[in-house]
Amino acid sequence: SIPAALVSIVVAVSTTVLGFAAKPVIENIIAGVVLSLSKAIRVGDTVVVDNQYGTVEDISLNHTIIKLWNWKRLIIPSNKMLSLELESFSYNDPYIWVHVEFYTCYENDLEQVRQMAIEAVEDSQHFISQDAPAFWVMDLDKDAYQCWVAGWTNSASRAWNLASDIRTGIAIRFQAAGIKAHNFQVKMAPHDGHAEHESKLHALNGS
Repeated sequence: SIPAALVSIVVAVSTTVLGFAAKPVIENIIAGVVLSLSKAIRVGDTVVVDNQYGTVEDISLNHTIIKLWNWKRLIIPSNKMLSLELESFSYNDPYIWVHVEFYTCYENDLEQVRQMAIEAVEDSQHFISQDAPAFWVMDLDKDAYQCWVAGWTNSASRAWNLASDIRTGIAIRFQAAGIKAHNFQVKMAPHDGHAEHESKLHALNGS
């Protein structure tokens, strides 16, 4: 026979060990239930988590799967997901405001620059006209205006393409019109060693 005290000790130790072993699982399950009920994130949402940009692909009791922009998967335990700060692009609505920053030197016609930048937004197939494109002069730099142009679209993937279309459209229009982003000059002074080398060449050539 086994003494009752020994049996009690074995049961207590076993219960404690099992409790510690099951703690992460229980915490994950509770966190998964909280995530599901809170609706803070939903499958299909576009988010940034730990500087990782992607789409919520699955939410379970144990983990959340984020499909990253490069098609890799970020798997986050539910208990960790509750403590993370995330940026959601689609919590209330899917609309995303896209802006592009660029520079143009003071010699250029600013009204012409503004019109070209707005046209670059409007010509993109990814522009969704919730509001008209907007243009601002953000700063007067030493050599150029700092400008912003912005427009709306309705998904994160289209926002990426809209920004690319705006930059490309502005660059093409500036090239065609001869508009410079910056106006700078490089002044080069003659180098003494170079001048000495030239004099030696002239001497060797008999001139």
